[in-house]
Amino acid sequence: MPRSRAVMERRELALLAGKPRYVGRLCPKHPEAAGERYVSSFHCVVCARHTARIASRRRVITPEQRARHREAQLCRYHEDPARREYMRRYYRNSARERARQAVKRASPKTKTYMAEYRKRPEQVAKRALRSRWFDRYLKIATPCWADARVMGEFYLRAQDITRVTDVRHEVDHIVPMVSRVVCGLHVEHNLQILPHYANRAKSNKFLG
Repeated sequence: MPRSRAVMERRELALLAGKPRYVGRLCPKHPEAAGERYVSSFHCVVCARHTARIASRRRVITPEQRARHREAQLCRYHEDPARREYMRRYYRNSARERARQAVKRASPKTKTYMAEYRKRPEQVAKRALRSRWFDRYLKIATPCWADARVMGEFYLRAQDITRVTDVRHEVDHIVPMVSRVVCGLHVEHNLQILPHYANRAKSNKFLG
């Protein structure tokens, strides 16, 4: 409800006089306040007092309490390997499932936009750079005694399995070529065929 000119004048007079309150519009919740309101916030005096009382009852968490809680959570996370693995798997699977559901829910307009986005020159150049980076590591990790014919059969077999099962299969390195733990070789004894989702989940982890 808009304030009348008389009410605004009374507020301005109280403000000039340095008074914290003025008599304004009658509060429908607290008529006993007789329209007494605060100059700074226009709020009814009784309503403001009631709000402050509720806010004072709320538990105030100090920075020290928040830091102790965070430290306890970290200790619990690092000292319990089972819980750590469970949380990693939970967030990884939930993110993957959310991405999968987002692709399913995408409208034809969005799918068309993403197809055009992948065809942009900067995106094509980025994928080509990534491919060149992998090819460079592939060349470094391939020894002179590796059997190229046997390794080529792995890739042909992956294409055949993809064609038969209608699920994309890829050739994976059992011992990853690029990892913080170990670096494997690009040889026939280090190759295996996996579905693309299993290959993505394995990533560059060494499962031993």
